[in-house]
Amino acid sequence: MESLLFKTDIPTSNLKGELFHVLENVKGLTSWKFDIDSSYKPLRVNGVGINYLDIIRELEKIGIKAIRLYEE
Repeated sequence: MESLLFKTDIPTSNLKGELFHVLENVKGLTSWKFDIDSSYKPLRVNGVGINYLDIIRELEKIGIKAIRLYEE
């Protein structure tokens, strides 16, 4: 299981339904969560064999920009 973290520009939690629909298209993704109260609007996704570019492309479909963050 791997975990990827993204900084996003998700404007409101009202997009949760749209996030669900685009993220369900990502192969290997098992779970995700985001923190709308943080200034970075972080999105964490978990899964097996997930490609960070697939996440970014899917988010772009609904107008959300994402940048992958690396954790130490």
